Amino acid sequence: MRQVVVLLCLVSATTSCARNAPPPTQESAPRQFPRLLAYYTQYQRANSGVGPADQATWEKFARGQAAADLARRGGDPAEVDQLFVSERDQEPLVVRLGLRLADEKNGPQPFVFERSGKDGKRFVGFLNGRVEEVGSERAATLGLNTP
Repeated sequence: MRQVVVLLCLVSATTSCARNAPPPTQESAPRQFPRLLAYYTQYQRANSGVGPADQATWEKFARGQAAADLARRGGDPAEVDQLFVSERDQEPLVVRLGLRLADEKNGPQPFVFERSGKDGKRFVGFLNGRVEEVGSERAATLGLNTP
């Protein structure tokens, strides 16, 4: 009888662990999203809560911030260019311009995303810091049309 109880405990523990096991790991989110988020929100705070109005303004600001960060860390200046390119699809990242901090009350706003991604999915970075991998249907509901 004692052996049956021990066996039942082992089976129960094993099935419980399998049920609570984390999902298989997915490819990691882009490393540069947190840095781009920091630069974007710095720009917003310095400009009455509004993101850059055009790509040239955004890139000038973000490149300046990235260069200053690299200089402080003693990093390679070539890293600045890598900041704006997806590691998965090797295409320039798309940054949504003119976003307002006040608009966050309606939910997190996507501010950066991969142009093509991989296997029909793209990584999206939100102003609240969350990163999500989305398919075409979710991308459409978020209004992420590739320019």
